[in-house]
Amino acid sequence: IVGAYRDGEMTSDTLQKYSLCSENTNSDPGDSSGSSSAFVHRAQVTDIAVVGLDKNDLNDLIASVLEMDKSETLSLSTLVLNKTDGNAFYVLNFLDMLLSQRLLMKTDDGSWTWDEHQIFQRTNVSDNLATILETKLRDLPEKVRSILQIASFIGHSFT
Repeated sequence: IVGAYRDGEMTSDTLQKYSLCSENTNSDPGDSSGSSSAFVHRAQVTDIAVVGLDKNDLNDLIASVLEMDKSETLSLSTLVLNKTDGNAFYVLNFLDMLLSQRLLMKTDDGSWTWDEHQIFQRTNVSDNLATILETKLRDLPEKVRSILQIASFIGHSFT
C-alpha cells in the first residue's frame, strides 16, 4: 500500500493514528463457541521525501513531452519552474492548462509555439491544489458543472 501526504499537513499523532495496520479475525469453523482471535499487524513505513524538479530536470521533462531539443525549451522551462516551483504534479497540470487556454500550441508543421509574455500575464498557479482544480472546473460547460455539483452529494463513487 502506498500513502502520500504533504509536510505540514499531518501531525505525528495523526500519522500514528492512521499508520498502516490490518486486523484479521480468525475463527475455527468447527468451533461452536463463536470465539475468535484477532491480531493487528503493523507494516513497515518508509518515508520518501519528494522534492521539486530542478531547472535541468524540468527542462528535460518539457523537452521530452514536447519532443523538442532542450535548447529550444529552456525559456519555457524557466517560466514553468517559476510558476510551479518544480512540483511535477503542478508542472503537468500547468502544461495541460496552457494547452487548454491555447497558450501552448502545436503548429501545422508539428512544432510547438508559445508566448512567454502571455503565459506570464494570464496564468496564476499557487501551491494550492484547489486553485488548479477550481480553474479546471470553471472551464467546464455549465451543464457538466451542474451534474458534478449534484454528484458531489452522492459521494466519491457512483454509477
